[in-house]
Amino acid sequence: MSRYGPALLITGLLGSSPLMPPADAPLNRNAAAPHATDNSLALNRDNAAIWAINFVHARPGQRARLERFLKANWLPIDALARQRGYIRDFRLLRADEAARATWDYAVVIEYENRQAMTDFVPRYVELARQRPYVRIDGLGFADLGEVAFQNVAEPIATARE
Repeated sequence: MSRYGPALLITGLLGSSPLMPPADAPLNRNAAAPHATDNSLALNRDNAAIWAINFVHARPGQRARLERFLKANWLPIDALARQRGYIRDFRLLRADEAARATWDYAVVIEYENRQAMTDFVPRYVELARQRPYVRIDGLGFADLGEVAFQNVAEPIATARE
């Protein structure tokens, strides 16, 4: 299957879906988008979450070790931070082949709001000091990879539960 296979498959399924208008149907340019009228998709601005995304790039030949390092060092601290209520959630994402030129893993942390993100830095340092630093085959983070870049994002729409 080509790298576009899943996208073409989804497009094909949606194109033949009863939810999609026929190809020859007139376009109503004045119709409201579903998210504009459906209150269940409105963003709760009073409690807007903030996401910090650290894109980590492995040194040549160190991708597997870097993953082990992140799981042994960063994720346990994030789990403890979530348990203590410092963060809402976290994820470790692995890049697909196309993205690996710039990053291999993304560590994503969800904060309650911007102030919680600011407050987290000294808390993270303290949590890190309380845990043993796990080397992977004798190698530390600087040997295995680097933070390639970081981004902060806030949701502009979300489905309410």
